[in-house]
Amino acid sequence: MWALLELAARGDALASRTVLQVLVPGLAGELRWLKSWARLVRPQMLDDGEIDQLVVAAGIAAIDHAAGTRKPWPVLSMLRRAHRTLKFETQSIEAWQTSTEVLDDSRLLSIGESESVSPSAVLLDALVRARDVGAVSSAEVRLLWLIDVEGYTSAELAPDLGISPRSVAQRRLRAERRLVDLLAS
Repeated sequence: MWALLELAARGDALASRTVLQVLVPGLAGELRWLKSWARLVRPQMLDDGEIDQLVVAAGIAAIDHAAGTRKPWPVLSMLRRAHRTLKFETQSIEAWQTSTEVLDDSRLLSIGESESVSPSAVLLDALVRARDVGAVSSAEVRLLWLIDVEGYTSAELAPDLGISPRSVAQRRLRAERRLVDLLAS
């Protein structure tokens, strides 16, 4: 296996494909898990082979990461890496789906028509206006929504954003200041 990984590190496509064939039986469990996840979260992924592509891409990424190394259990190491990659991808897809639901224009229309407006609806309207004017970015809108409405903490969001909890709190504070300045003017 190490010899194949050495060849894969040098760019040998045949070695990479051979290692991928070794990983495929181990990735079958990931495929089952992803299909059950997709049925619940995003069923349209089941129709066009996106799940299969995700598994293969995670396998290739794991091979690229392991290429040129001599870990004691190379196949197990690559399977773990593929699993972590797939977990990160599914979390990203769920976060994206949540943020697009938040910024859906049909929800904004219903805000204007209702007589009793909830605080979250007012915040959503203010966030979208601020985004449209350029006071805050779409990522900041998502961050403010997740913290202020959905109740996530900085520590919970930090791993998904790849920054420290303190940095998440600072981003939130800066975005809220710009939002307040916009609303005050």
